[in-house]
Amino acid sequence: MAILAIRFSGLGDLVMLLPTLKELKKESEIILLTDSSNAKIQELSCGIIDEVWTIDREVFRQKRILKALKEIISLYKRLKKHRFEKVIDFHNFGETALITRLAKAPVKIGAPKPKYKKSYTHTVPKDNTIHRSKLFASIAGVKNPLEHPKLCVPTRGKEYAKRFEGSNIVGLNIGSTQESRRWSEEKFLELARRLRSTGHRPLIFIGPKERHLVGYFVEFDQVKGVDLVELAGAIERCKIFISNDTGPVHMAAALGVPTITLFSTGDDYEVGALAKKKRFIKKIPINDIDVDEVMDLFEELIKDEESQDSQDRAPDSARTSR
Repeated sequence: MAILAIRFSGLGDLVMLLPTLKELKKESEIILLTDSSNAKIQELSCGIIDEVWTIDREVFRQKRILKALKEIISLYKRLKKHRFEKVIDFHNFGETALITRLAKAPVKIGAPKPKYKKSYTHTVPKDNTIHRSKLFASIAGVKNPLEHPKLCVPTRGKEYAKRFEGSNIVGLNIGSTQESRRWSEEKFLELARRLRSTGHRPLIFIGPKERHLVGYFVEFDQVKGVDLVELAGAIERCKIFISNDTGPVHMAAALGVPTITLFSTGDDYEVGALAKKKRFIKKIPINDIDVDEVMDLFEELIKDEESQDSQDRAPDSARTSR
């Protein structure tokens, strides 16, 4: 038997969920039920996720009734065929509560609203004051100290990334799931030009909702129209990754790339990238963040990198004497 973990979206949350799934993996196989757009997270999970079940939630948003019905029937058949050791609902929506209820498992865990409690055998209080990764661990009952998420890039992703040569690549992720959380293309373009003037190579990451901006950044290399594996390969090539608060910045952190996150509605202590080296800035509205402020954070990270490099190159005796 296996554990069914339910988390539809978003991509950043799935990355933050990986340390919890890694602990659960010690007990059983992991099947993840998620949105179809995140299907390839299995290939990046370093073997943590054994199988991915997907549901195309976009057909529900678009009210495509026949397609939505097919999605429901397909999932229902799968749930009836499988018996799980546990079902853990990391989303706690009405629809995920229903899925949890339909699943065959002696243990069904979630942090639901009171009206959905009957779908679960075990409920835990939902604490939104802690970091999202710790919230996931709390729901699953994982007590061990959690490490930072880690992604593994398959060969296909590394092959894709070979087209971006050089050691001074700086990733600029211009996309966001919400317009209020997106720094403007004008400011990203100014930042890209400033970075280029300092000898760095901006690489523009363009999401599905920003396809109309491809021509706006024509003077720079771009990552667009790729799947998660190729996206991870390109992010891994970056020296620093600068992004709105959205999925790719969490991928960068999990790939060991230093990050700068631009916040509007979120906060780093709740949903920030779990990077060992990071900076962040928050202003409402987000476009009140000035390019000079982002450049200052960038220069701080560069100095940190240079300092670390010099320590790594120093003889053991020199490091000991510090």
